[in-house]
Amino acid sequence: MKNLGFETIARSMWKAQNEAKVIDALSSFLMTEEYDQYEPKAQTLVNMLYGRGYVIAPRKPATANIGEVLPELKKYKDHPIVDSVRERLNQLYVASILLASSDLGDHGFRSIVYDVLNEERPNGVATEALEVRMLEQEAKLIEEDLREAGYQLVSRVPSASLIERLINQTVKNSAIAIVFGEDPERIGEMCRTMIEHERVH
Repeated sequence: MKNLGFETIARSMWKAQNEAKVIDALSSFLMTEEYDQYEPKAQTLVNMLYGRGYVIAPRKPATANIGEVLPELKKYKDHPIVDSVRERLNQLYVASILLASSDLGDHGFRSIVYDVLNEERPNGVATEALEVRMLEQEAKLIEEDLREAGYQLVSRVPSASLIERLINQTVKNSAIAIVFGEDPERIGEMCRTMIEHERVH
């Protein structure tokens, strides 16, 4: 579990519920003391996003050695070329997250989070203006705080069109292609494996 991602979501939820638009010394102290109460709700949000086909993942891999996610590298652990391979994997991961985030559009991240929060309301979906505004504020804070902390909402299974763009824009004729080739199925599987490994869960 990537604790920073959960803490970020829980803190955002605390701010929304307490209308803490400006974090001063007092509210910062209270948030530090109380935000863990929102971690179950943060877990529910993450689980529901996953059920809808989305994950929250760091824009740069949180794992120091992203190469560890590929079993075939383990037998070459001490080979000099492995460092180069790991570097290419990092490049592939970062590029895939960047392209995946662009698929959501300017407000896709926020609207998806809003829909999930609304669906999870104990009293049913929000119908009154005040309830809607509260949920909109919560979704906005979660999106903004996660972005600031270096996280992004992406599809957990990259689409065929995304993989095609990834190959054309990042992989083709690059050092990545020299190491991994340009086969969409192989590139797609590596991206899915890395995103699943890195996601907040």
